Amino acid sequence: EIASCLVGSEMCIRDSLYIRLKDNFADREVIVLTDSIFDEKFCADNEIRVIKLGALRPKSGFSLWFALKHFLRVLSLFTKFHDRDISLLSTGPGIAIFPSILTRLYGGRIVHIETWSRFNSASMTGRAMHMIANRFYVQNKSLQCVYRKSIYSGRL
Repeated sequence: EIASCLVGSEMCIRDSLYIRLKDNFADREVIVLTDSIFDEKFCADNEIRVIKLGALRPKSGFSLWFALKHFLRVLSLFTKFHDRDISLLSTGPGIAIFPSILTRLYGGRIVHIETWSRFNSASMTGRAMHMIANRFYVQNKSLQCVYRKSIYSGRL
């Protein structure tokens, strides 16, 4: 069985990615990992399973304990997918890091699209995902100097 994980906010996934790539998910279970609320009707209409992971770090800054709890939650979810062919598409949030590491460990493929709000500097997530992802896209040409193996895609 094949599963596709989409990691990101409702706006990026629902309004940009899923609509454009919907035909590619016809024979796959689609799982959305998010840190925000997701439109339940949209998910029901499109047979999408949503898992709210919560934020990778608290608003007050990085916390090792908070990150460890997040990793353990992701690990418990991914142990249920060990017998599936997994692919992961991320639109930039930090919550994509741990699922991406586990996807690679399970032999899956990862595509990361760096946030469009970056022009001159690397994000924390971008630095990690640049090393993890099989394909790394940037939406601003200026970021190709920052991320050496990036592919310019233009805006979503």
